Amino acid sequence: MTPTTAAQLYGVFFDVVPDFVEEFEPWFARRHAPDLDRSGVQALRAYRCDEGDHGFVNIYEVPGPEVFDNPVYRRARDDDDRLDRAESKLRGLRKATYAQRPVVPGDEAAAPPPWMCTLSFSGDVTDDELDTWTAERFAGSAAARVRVGRLAGLHPLFRDAPAQELLVLGEWPERPAGVAALPEALRARFGDRVDDVQYAVGRLYLAL
Repeated sequence: MTPTTAAQLYGVFFDVVPDFVEEFEPWFARRHAPDLDRSGVQALRAYRCDEGDHGFVNIYEVPGPEVFDNPVYRRARDDDDRLDRAESKLRGLRKATYAQRPVVPGDEAAAPPPWMCTLSFSGDVTDDELDTWTAERFAGSAAARVRVGRLAGLHPLFRDAPAQELLVLGEWPERPAGVAALPEALRARFGDRVDDVQYAVGRLYLAL
């Protein structure tokens, strides 16, 4: 897969019931991710989280939400006899596509950094305000790349899944520290203009 700066970010945030985790990761890596590769997804980064509001975060780069409504993708779903079982084991599922902007640009040709943090929320915050706040929060940090996104569309098969309007995504060469302070810092800056604030820190376990 080859990511492009024009691509949208597609974020999937979820937990897996504990007794299915060992089955989920091999299925995702060996079956579902290759199916996505063939269907038009440009890049995929899958993380297992050890801090925050989600057990897993998957970040994709896609042309747009329409990639999940093409015949190849629909056929892959129909042909995977383990997909329904896997999806039944997910909890707290949130998924949406975001128009992305770089705040701390990175080397797109480099191997993906092994750590990420996400901050997702809804609210009445302009792009300029979010870019400024994000740049301030990550100034002087060791982040390899930081991007922000605004909701651009929903997965056509999961339109009822909750989705937040705004996303901050940081990628790191080492495990980032202090991420738990981001939600409170966001609320301190924007007050009741933001809500449904969630964060996560995760380590990469699959990249395509």
